[in-house]
Amino acid sequence: MRIRVCLFHRVSDQKDPLWPPMTIQHFERIIQHLSKNFQIIPLNEIDFSVNSLKSKKEVAAICFDDGYLDNLEFAAPVLDKYKCPATFFVVSECIDSGHATWTFQFDHSFSHTSVKEIHLSAALPEEFKNANFNSREERIQFAKKLKPYLKTVSNKLRKDTLTELLAIFNDVEHPKMMMNWNEVNQLQSAGHAIGAHSVSHPLLASIKDEAEIKAEILGAAEKIKNDGAILEQNNRVTAINIENNKVLSVGIENILTKNKETIECDYCISTMPIKELINSLSSDVPKKAKEVANGLMYRDFITVGLLLNHINFKLEDNWIYIQESYVKVGRLQIFNNWSPHMVSDTSKTWVGLEYFCNDIDEIWRFSESKMIQFASDEMVQLGFINSVENV
Repeated sequence: MRIRVCLFHRVSDQKDPLWPPMTIQHFERIIQHLSKNFQIIPLNEIDFSVNSLKSKKEVAAICFDDGYLDNLEFAAPVLDKYKCPATFFVVSECIDSGHATWTFQFDHSFSHTSVKEIHLSAALPEEFKNANFNSREERIQFAKKLKPYLKTVSNKLRKDTLTELLAIFNDVEHPKMMMNWNEVNQLQSAGHAIGAHSVSHPLLASIKDEAEIKAEILGAAEKIKNDGAILEQNNRVTAINIENNKVLSVGIENILTKNKETIECDYCISTMPIKELINSLSSDVPKKAKEVANGLMYRDFITVGLLLNHINFKLEDNWIYIQESYVKVGRLQIFNNWSPHMVSDTSKTWVGLEYFCNDIDEIWRFSESKMIQFASDEMVQLGFINSVENV
């Protein structure tokens, strides 16, 4: 059986002359074709056994490299539309920092800086230690020679060189274009698989030390396991299994894929609504307690924290209820007024926009970046700030 593996990086309609993404329309045409003609299986679930490989059924796997935010914002909705699970291989350092891979930072720095000379102290060949640039073209040509060399050296030398270059090119602002761990978990909770690309995105084929290769791959896997995962979003608790007054396990069901799982536990800390908690317990619950629990009403809640460089009004309250019907925010919380120690820079104002909603509402499904932009725009509409640039 031949297995087709389709590998993508970025999907976006945003123009990028250095690293142009695939357009959303083009990506959707590909996914539409794959979903129609192949059985799409996450890479980690493909059965490579002899019997399976003799099968005539066409199988394809969809993969993404590095962990770009546009994977969640633009690619994931298309994958969900055609019910195609994918595997996302993330670079753990990029997810930690929000910055792109070192290769992108390198290209972006040389392309956007106005610096006309560099002097590097890293253990590089003499031809790369010092350089003067009379034009952007000269700078780019130098970068085209240095970059391939950095792909062949040790991780330490590459990192040391990049650190020096970023310090020299301190006039360049680097976009945060990667997912964070919460956003990675959103993909996992939607039924996609998360894999370890590497820790720092080196060219593994150029690394001679096997221990260094293992550290790159296993280090990223450990980071995903311990720090990035597993936040099981889009799951509901179906059962809390109790024996001898101790919770032994919790049953969950993914509301998107309908997959069910039982998770054993040493401790169970619940923040569930009392109604759902009482009805999930496997032990007998007094009738009166169950009646009271079932009569409780709830709403869902989103808070968006914004750190403002300037605000148009002096706010002395802790909370302000918003009555204007043309915005969705229901209440504004001013963290500075709870305690000045909650903000390290007292010239700034840290506010929390509180949205009252239900988990079936469109706003509940906004990505983190879209939610921040939405809240920033509403602060402008309400007149608290003049521009989103104040955030």
